[in-house]
Amino acid sequence: MKDIDEFVRSLAKPRSGDRHFNMYWGRSKSSMRARHNLRIYLDYAIMNQAKIMLVGEAPGYLGAAKTGVPFCSPSILHHFSHSKKLKFQCPPDNIVEKTANYVWKTLSITGLGFHLWNIFPYHPHVRNDRASNRKPTLAEIRTHYHLTANYIRLTGADEIIALGRVAEKGLKEMGIYHQYVRHPSFGGHNEFQAQMEKLLTAYS
Repeated sequence: MKDIDEFVRSLAKPRSGDRHFNMYWGRSKSSMRARHNLRIYLDYAIMNQAKIMLVGEAPGYLGAAKTGVPFCSPSILHHFSHSKKLKFQCPPDNIVEKTANYVWKTLSITGLGFHLWNIFPYHPHVRNDRASNRKPTLAEIRTHYHLTANYIRLTGADEIIALGRVAEKGLKEMGIYHQYVRHPSFGGHNEFQAQMEKLLTAYS
């Protein structure tokens, strides 16, 4: 748990900017909730010896920006909290995020444990509009490669899957061996599911 706490503290250090939101920074109720939830999730995944990591692009404003857990909208967190009897602090709303739903629907079929992460760990948004999403720049991603490297070391994951081209490019630059699957957005969910099922059959 000490290593998890140190990682979460390092993740919480950078302040938010006018084009990105660090949901872990500060002493607000939402930032404390985000840090708490990520600790709970990491502890659960590590204790269950998950060895596969899915790395996406960045948190969305309806997902991890609210919950603190990658690929986890409030709706999924509520379900995860009850089904696994974990002490998450759920946001009061029950918002659904499409990408998160596609990911969890596919992962739940396999019965395997997963670590979830984003190559850019904070929420990138249109300038001064947190209720929006944008693609992180390569410069932004490169600035936080050390967090991705530390996350992989912390979790002990040995099978890395890049979700989409942004994550793929980052992992390639870092020299991390990985498999690639299509991002489920913009009509790609069927291809994403087929590619994931093929990969995970080999892992199981």
